[in-house]
Amino acid sequence: MDTCTASWTRRLRLALAGGAFALCGVAAAALPCAGFADVAVDDPLCGSVDWIRNRAITLGCTQPPGATAYCPTASVSRLQMAVFAARLGGVLAPQAATSEDALAAVDLDAAPSLCVAPVPAAPYARTVHVDAVVSGADPAGVRYLVEAVGALDGGAPAPLAAVPMAAFSAQGRWAGTRVQGSLFVPANAQAQVAARVRRDPASGTTLAQVQCRLRVHIADVRAPASPRTRTLNASLASPWGLAFLPDGRMIVTQKGGTMRILSADGATVLAAVSGVPAVDASGQGGLLDVALDPDFDAATNPWVYWSYAEPGSGGAGTAVARGRLVGTALQDVAVIFRQQPKVGGGGHYGARLAFLPDRTLLVTLGERQLDNPSNPTVQYAQNVANHLGKVVRIQRDGAIPPGNPSFGAGAQPALWSIGHRNPQGAAIHPATGELWLVEHGPQGGDELNRVVPGGNYGWPLVSYGCPYGAPVGEACRVGGGTHAPQFVEPASYWVPTSIAPAGMIFYTGDRFPEWHGNVLFGALAGTALWRVVLDGNAVSSRERLFGSLGERIRHVRQGPDGWIYLLTDSGKLLRVER
Repeated sequence: MDTCTASWTRRLRLALAGGAFALCGVAAAALPCAGFADVAVDDPLCGSVDWIRNRAITLGCTQPPGATAYCPTASVSRLQMAVFAARLGGVLAPQAATSEDALAAVDLDAAPSLCVAPVPAAPYARTVHVDAVVSGADPAGVRYLVEAVGALDGGAPAPLAAVPMAAFSAQGRWAGTRVQGSLFVPANAQAQVAARVRRDPASGTTLAQVQCRLRVHIADVRAPASPRTRTLNASLASPWGLAFLPDGRMIVTQKGGTMRILSADGATVLAAVSGVPAVDASGQGGLLDVALDPDFDAATNPWVYWSYAEPGSGGAGTAVARGRLVGTALQDVAVIFRQQPKVGGGGHYGARLAFLPDRTLLVTLGERQLDNPSNPTVQYAQNVANHLGKVVRIQRDGAIPPGNPSFGAGAQPALWSIGHRNPQGAAIHPATGELWLVEHGPQGGDELNRVVPGGNYGWPLVSYGCPYGAPVGEACRVGGGTHAPQFVEPASYWVPTSIAPAGMIFYTGDRFPEWHGNVLFGALAGTALWRVVLDGNAVSSRERLFGSLGERIRHVRQGPDGWIYLLTDSGKLLRVER
């Protein structure tokens, strides 16, 4: 390592991120993003850039995990070198940072941390090596310990290593005292490392002046493994809904009319649940979604809710029932909602369940495939006197809660929004508490919607999809496609063909921190898991995942372990893991 008095010049090949860039006070000309240049560095600062020697560092416009974004401009000075990383062949190259505090008075009674350097959270484990040099002055000649300290997730700093300070000079100053230590940072944890000076032994003196330079080197860094799926169970029969019990066991509904309890690892069907009412399992009907009471307690509040296609006079319609789960039996079963009217045909039940933060229940309802985009009318999804093509809001016992929007005279009192086609995925936004849903379009035009109370989503008068059999293109879009200003525009839509979106979640776990807050939903015809990134209420990007599986993904759930669980029409329970 070079000494503080040495002057040295090294040619460093750096991938610069564009704009003005300075390294230890030496400026380089502005370069295109990710362009290469040779930079001559002449700096006597005790090897503060020693770690860069013989290493090509890529500062790209795409921010690597745990890195500081450098586009469009970047500046690194001798006072602080920001943490950054280069992705090399799937392994993140070691990251480094330098922080320096100027000569200043320090009160040791406060046990201050000097040269503090943050280590941001990342989805992989890291070993953080701390290399600190502290110098200072104390005319009283009191001796001190110099420590390297570290803290995880906001905890109190703990010593990593300590050494006695170097000897004083005649002027009451001591030369740089070096201390080195290491801190293991688990995946998804953040940390902070620093230097600290403590009296040795304790005395009544306060250190007059201290100067610190800290170098952080993050090694043993590996890029997170790519998400993959593991088959937990392949013996299910057209599974449709999934809910996790507090002990980790799973309740799964099967379209044919049966409800099963699976072991916490998903591999074993432990029991069939009794007490489920008869269902109409023809077409798209059957036993559909399932949800636990938001205050579920196996001993005191064991209510379970489920939706299903209920047969009756005129045909069938979506219904919602609830019962107390006692052991493996549903007791005190009662139907708390019935879609009106019941009609013939086997399509478009909707039937997803979602509890709002106020513990009222939202139910998505399809228009039972009655609206015809080739000849749209206001008879079904646009008719507020029925429940077809709607979202309804009810109390947990089925009563009408206060605060439902008014749709005028003759409207059904449970209505929350109207103009839907077949919403088969629904989830509550974790930050705003609003309902979002995905629904099927006709030929193309599948939608992701943020549902506002009283909103009209346009079906069947407008859609970015086309009538079945129409030539592919924009000319065939129903009502011209554009929803606004009369109807609510979708947050995103899929054209020219349908992916048939199904069950959805907002991901809030820590297994995939890079997905936190994203929408995840299954696709049936599209045979994939879709990931949608939001910027506020706008969609900033979309990604199709696991298309190579060729599976119709019916439902998505986040498990209590933070992994993502998928149900497929082929009868599988899959777990997305690393």
